[in-house]
Amino acid sequence: MTTTKFRNLSMSIQSSYLWISGEYLGKIDDNSTTFILYALYGFFVEVEFAPDSDQVENIKILDADQVIKKYLNQITLPEKLIV
Repeated sequence: MTTTKFRNLSMSIQSSYLWISGEYLGKIDDNSTTFILYALYGFFVEVEFAPDSDQVENIKILDADQVIKKYLNQITLPEKLIV
């Protein structure tokens, strides 16, 4: 799976890939919005949940710089992602 192929999937199918194959890396609760970071097929995916619900609001791919800036204090990277 490439980032381009993942982006072109529906949000429902993206969610399924994350549920089945994603590796949870971290979570941020920010002003009642929850962001969860996953590693999937060698790239990073962030899921944004609507305030006060379990409804997925957005799924987006993050590059390593975005992950470092936002999640550095919250995550421990799995060995297979560390180069």
